[in-house]
Amino acid sequence: MIAYVMLGIGLDGGVHAATGIWTQSSDSAEEAMIRTLVTVAVWGLPASLIGWFGTKLANEKILATAEVKVG
Repeated sequence: MIAYVMLGIGLDGGVHAATGIWTQSSDSAEEAMIRTLVTVAVWGLPASLIGWFGTKLANEKILATAEVKVG
């Protein structure tokens, strides 16, 4: 459960940081993009690790899968 909360915080913070891309000059837009990536990474990576660990610990079966076919 905490992994979903952390992921939500990371995505929310990332979206708020990303809005600076459209409101800043080109130099500041680059800083806003870096701030967005760092915000999402700081919250999203630990959230994904906690979610993965929790899934393995609880022996849960993953029901949703994704597949991409090219060509």
